[in-house]
Amino acid sequence: MKNLKKVLALVVALTMVLGTVGFAAYTDVAEDANEYTAVSTLSSLSILTGYEDGSFKPDGDITRAEFATVVCRALGAKVSGSAVTGFTDVPADHWASAYIAYCAGAGIVNGMGDGTFAPSANVTVEQAVKMLVVALGYEPMAAAKGGYPTGYMVVANTNGITEGIAAAQTAAATRGAVAQLVYNALDVPMMVQDGFGTQVSYKVADGKGDLAYQSLLTGLDVAKLDGVVTGTPIMGTLTENGYVNFTITDNYDSEDFDGVADKDFAVAEGVNADDYFQTSSTVFVREYSKNKWEIIAIMPSADNTSTVFGIEDIDAIKDAGIDYYTSATKTDTNTLRFEPEANSGGVTVIYNNAPSTFSAFKALEGQTTRDIEITAMDNNGNNRVDVVIVKEYSYARVKTVTADKDRFTAGAYTFRFDFEDDNKSIKIVDKNGDAMELADFAENDVIAYMNDGSLSTYTWIEIINLGENAVTGMVGEVKDDAVYVDGTEYGIAGADVSLGDEGTFYLTRTGKIFDSEKSASAKGNFAYILAAKVVDSGFTSAWQIKMLTKENEIVTYTVRDNFQIDSAGTFAEDASGTFLDAIANSAANFKAPAEISSRLVTYTLDSKGLIREICTIPYLKAEENYSDIDATSAGSEYDADAQVLFTDLEDDVVIFNVDVASENSVFVTGASALVDGNDYKGYAVANEDGYAEVIVMVDGGSKIDFTQKVSVISNVTSIKVNEGADNAKKVTYYTANDEEKKEITIAQDPEISEAAGAYDYDDLVAGSLIMFTDDGNGTAVAYAILAVPAFTDSAAYTADTALLGEIVADDNTDITFVYGKYINDITPVSAGVRITDDAANTLVIKAETNAYTIDDRNSTKVRVYTGDWQAVDTVDTAAGQDDGKATYFFAIKDRNTVTDFVTFGTRK
Repeated sequence: MKNLKKVLALVVALTMVLGTVGFAAYTDVAEDANEYTAVSTLSSLSILTGYEDGSFKPDGDITRAEFATVVCRALGAKVSGSAVTGFTDVPADHWASAYIAYCAGAGIVNGMGDGTFAPSANVTVEQAVKMLVVALGYEPMAAAKGGYPTGYMVVANTNGITEGIAAAQTAAATRGAVAQLVYNALDVPMMVQDGFGTQVSYKVADGKGDLAYQSLLTGLDVAKLDGVVTGTPIMGTLTENGYVNFTITDNYDSEDFDGVADKDFAVAEGVNADDYFQTSSTVFVREYSKNKWEIIAIMPSADNTSTVFGIEDIDAIKDAGIDYYTSATKTDTNTLRFEPEANSGGVTVIYNNAPSTFSAFKALEGQTTRDIEITAMDNNGNNRVDVVIVKEYSYARVKTVTADKDRFTAGAYTFRFDFEDDNKSIKIVDKNGDAMELADFAENDVIAYMNDGSLSTYTWIEIINLGENAVTGMVGEVKDDAVYVDGTEYGIAGADVSLGDEGTFYLTRTGKIFDSEKSASAKGNFAYILAAKVVDSGFTSAWQIKMLTKENEIVTYTVRDNFQIDSAGTFAEDASGTFLDAIANSAANFKAPAEISSRLVTYTLDSKGLIREICTIPYLKAEENYSDIDATSAGSEYDADAQVLFTDLEDDVVIFNVDVASENSVFVTGASALVDGNDYKGYAVANEDGYAEVIVMVDGGSKIDFTQKVSVISNVTSIKVNEGADNAKKVTYYTANDEEKKEITIAQDPEISEAAGAYDYDDLVAGSLIMFTDDGNGTAVAYAILAVPAFTDSAAYTADTALLGEIVADDNTDITFVYGKYINDITPVSAGVRITDDAANTLVIKAETNAYTIDDRNSTKVRVYTGDWQAVDTVDTAAGQDDGKATYFFAIKDRNTVTDFVTFGTRK
């Protein structure tokens, strides 16, 4: 079989040193670090400790005083308080004086030879070795072999104390090295004195003669055992949670376990013994009550070799062994051989914590769409597999969490827990194996779970919360048993994933997709096709599509060769009568009602930015429950209060405005741009709830909302738009009493910026009063100039009376215009001020009225002021101060409220 698999994890080692202990893991000592077992075990025995910030600092220094303290703890010495040490540099009030005094009294330390101890100096490797050798009672042997330092190093090397230490013996020892030295010394049989007087001799207390076994561990009331975890609460062999059954193969001559073949041990908090079921292991146990022991550390034994891989990494399962790929790039396989007669019971098979059969294990071959993790173990060091652990988790995404009721829902199931039930074993951890509370679960967290029975009748359950274990992107390639999401390969574990799918894909522990949330193209990525053509680069030719996106951008995309139309078939560039041919042949009719259903589309891009799929309205109607309301002929009046046009509108409805002469003038708006009471013609696309998500507007009635605030131009400059091809004006204006100036671009080309009324592009000058509709990108698609400045003795402005009359005559508006001379006194009223013009029109100007003054005092520059219209010169015959220059005004009323008030005159 060709290797098309992706290897999850492969760990092959002569000795697997990863274990668990009952202590909080250090932040800077990873489980695969060389010193992990030593550091973790000594921490569980309280011989070595870390720092308050959760670190251990394995590469940090350790002083002679600190190491003396470590040796005392390793000996189980009851040391406290202060003591006289006899060293000149260690007074009784020194923090380590009692430890140093104890070590000096036991001959473990002698000082520097000048009466000092140098407590703050870094301990060297050979100094640390010497202290440990003496603490173990081997000083007579070390003296006989040459004394310090050579004799002590020889004894240490012989007994394996220096195993794993690479530093020179004269170098300063690191905290990690010290941990390894002490760990190696823990189970070394101690040398003890045998006889007295002239009969003194020294023997090793290895339990093989008349002396009982004695080590540092026995002094700590800790025993080291080798064996196999043969029962756990999950396996159903024990009735009490928190205990495991351990079959002992070596008790290291511990008298407490002489003749003991099996023992039930409690498991200290933080120790995970369940995962060592059927694994040849080394445990450290401590007696916490009379004949009651608990496991404080567990790790694979020196004889254990484990290989971990996924089912997809297996090429074949045979009676003789497993052929597997060691990496994703390998095309040949390795073989793990079984114990002889595998079919006759030579191999123990455990499937999801329950005994299984070898034949059932063989049947897993080729089940690559299942998420199966396999651990093949050699427990006796003979290079043959004798235990196979198979774990196949189920997966679901969290929906809701009700932590106060000890439950959560995921997938189609509700997980309920009774944490007070001692007959149930419940294990809930995060992806790192640390205990986790239900309150920390979140929506869409991926959980892997395994249990016996059902979710309502289980006696044990394991749950791993993987967090947000997902990838977002598009499926660009599909193989038999894998897909590529944005170029990265993922296996499939039950998910329905197809080429071109786009969205969020949820992953198992082994990186397989088990669920997804696909982004349907119809759910928002709308665009309106304006034109299509073939572009020939000289080497290759390709179709390009020009479209208006829902983000109000006119973009051009290249179409890839194998793009799909309505998810059916592949586009052929030279075929006649195809979708793009039809668009290209009718490009001038981009706004024709008959073409809307083919030009209004959804689209998706591939990872290279090329169009890979287009869905038209007929397809969306048939496949995704969309409907359409064809209102192109009859039209419809917009009801702003009900937000109805053709049908009810979604709040975020997208309106493509194509009622323009040029494809460069199209633009997108929302419902806020619709004018209440205006008639519109167009084509609406509604979702299954009947709410319009998209409208293509082909006749928008008036393109300008004449209920908007009038804008007063303060400055105009000439510019170029469309890459310098078209003339335009950058118009700076004030509006709504805002003293901050704003800008709008108005093009000379009426196909880009259409003028309404008698005034047009040339009348865009400072002082002109305008209203406009913005395309969303800062360009006006339509504008109307209500009045232009004249600044003569006879008139201050001229108004577009015909346009104003049309607006007033429109039954759909309540707008009126008042303009004339402002000649009477201003009268304060409670709501503001009241004026009366020469035509007896009465207006009340309120504080919220949008008001301006246009000043022509400087003949070269018109000035616009906001909010201070009362400061202009007026005809004031009563005061006899008529200077012969009247001030004109222009007012807009909406119903009875003056919304805009503009005065033309010279400021005093």
